[in-house]
Amino acid sequence: MKITTLVENTSIEENVGSEHGLSLHIETSDLHLLLDSGQGELFFHNANVLGIDINEVDYLVLSHAHSDHGGGFETFLERNEAGRILVRETAFEKYYSLHKEEDPSYIGLDQALSSHERIDLIPQEHTIAPGIRLFSAVTPQDSRPSTNYGLLIEVSGELREDDFHHEQYLVIEEDDKTVLITGCSHYGIVNIVRAAEEFLGQTPDVVLGGFHLSNPYWETSEDEATIDSIAEYLLRTGGQVLYRSLYRSSGL
Repeated sequence: MKITTLVENTSIEENVGSEHGLSLHIETSDLHLLLDSGQGELFFHNANVLGIDINEVDYLVLSHAHSDHGGGFETFLERNEAGRILVRETAFEKYYSLHKEEDPSYIGLDQALSSHERIDLIPQEHTIAPGIRLFSAVTPQDSRPSTNYGLLIEVSGELREDDFHHEQYLVIEEDDKTVLITGCSHYGIVNIVRAAEEFLGQTPDVVLGGFHLSNPYWETSEDEATIDSIAEYLLRTGGQVLYRSLYRSSGL
């Protein structure tokens, strides 16, 4: 398996752009996947620079329904002839972000794409192919990140705190390794790993993704005690290899 970061918040090469967002290209023995598409066209530009053909992608999996992860849908649908986009059933509800001294801004998906023939609405569990699955059922035993503050959903015309029922997680089992990939872990990475253990019947060997331990808009972060407790839990569960940020590519 090979995972290449197409978009994240940083870049180490002048001709590879960066933005607030995420897009990962995942090459397994049988399929090419994208996890997320960043804010717009940048994932496609960076893929070309890195020698990756977006038209070969079989599936684009959306980790959750925020525009910095699903803003590139239109570009994907234009540049890829047959690949399908897999989103949660609730992905096209309306999501907002509250910033300091500003009105809430819309950060959801493009509503015009909600009925597109190549976008599939996925239930709580879904098998893409043998050894490649999605799940979303997470029971929060530990608290969710406090840095979710300001992230909202519109319900019956009113804005409420988002409960992130639009989040889903990718599990790939290949070459005797089990890899758990998450976008922002808004449900809390400890809760997600616990749910993955129940879903898989074992602890994943690799955990990759954002843990949402800081919020740049409100200039807040989890306190040291919380971060320590997360680290202690992850170490106790078997010492998985953890990737909080990944640039270029990694053989797993």
